[in-house]
Amino acid sequence: PRAGDGVAIPTGIEALDRALSDGGVPSGRLTEIQGARGSGRTTLVRHLVQTAVEARRWVAVIDGSRTLAPREWAEAGDSGRLWMIRPHGADRSAWCADILLRSGAFSLVVLDSPPPLSRQVVVRLTRLAKEHDVALVIVGDSPVIGSAVRLRVERKSKSKDQRPKSIGTAE
Repeated sequence: PRAGDGVAIPTGIEALDRALSDGGVPSGRLTEIQGARGSGRTTLVRHLVQTAVEARRWVAVIDGSRTLAPREWAEAGDSGRLWMIRPHGADRSAWCADILLRSGAFSLVVLDSPPPLSRQVVVRLTRLAKEHDVALVIVGDSPVIGSAVRLRVERKSKSKDQRPKSIGTAE
């Protein structure tokens, strides 16, 4: 049985879900989330993962840089539907994503902080995501490949009487 159901996975952030054309991260596609360290990109991904797990979807997160704090992911992990993969080397991240996508067992595969990926690898991962109807999310500091839509996460500085109006910009 295929894990995906062709429906977008909401991010768990209502304003962002309204801004995205499918109402969340689309299945069968590659979505890039980029931003500098401390910009909130990992928090956004945690919201996405938590929403997917609450919808009884299986999720795999590949921690390419081995920097994700397990304690911060514990709530989503309690469901038993979250796999955290920490390859021995960052260079094995894409290989792990390839295996997970080919399995067809996951609705969402997140590749966090991979090393630079060749166009050939990105095309292959995107094809596998489409074939198996999996939402593939790549998270990093810089773009992986020229995307049609890219979400760049930035932290807005707060003034005393104004809250940030958005969590990011879509290009």
